[in-house]
Amino acid sequence: MEDEDDSETDRFIERFIASHEYRHDLEIILAWIEEIGQKRGAMPPGDEELFRSERSAVALPPPTAYGNNLRLYGFVCSDDIVVLGGGGRKTTKKAQDGDTRNAFRLMNQVAEVLRHRFTNGTIRIENQQLEGSYQKITIPG
Repeated sequence: MEDEDDSETDRFIERFIASHEYRHDLEIILAWIEEIGQKRGAMPPGDEELFRSERSAVALPPPTAYGNNLRLYGFVCSDDIVVLGGGGRKTTKKAQDGDTRNAFRLMNQVAEVLRHRFTNGTIRIENQQLEGSYQKITIPG
């Protein structure tokens, strides 16, 4: 976010890295990030083996990580590019409620803006990087 030193993902990691209760859950998410980034890639975007579908966004860990009480939200741009946001503790049945509420809503808004910009051509992927108007995003309300 503008005028902030840490990213949403950094704050998510910092929040849970020292937690005895959630440390293992965080380590599973970080292992999946490494698996996707170093070995598998992120496609196809709706691959339920890799991500939980969360409206326009996705979440880690994948559904196969039963009992994990953390969620980290993101948006799959391509096999090589996943925009990660924030996350929280899964405290309610619905992701849009409870501790995950703000991160869920923000990442879904970002995902919608990015999807629209991909569609209208204001952002594109070149040489495994995002190019165009993606750094300055105004999120409604």
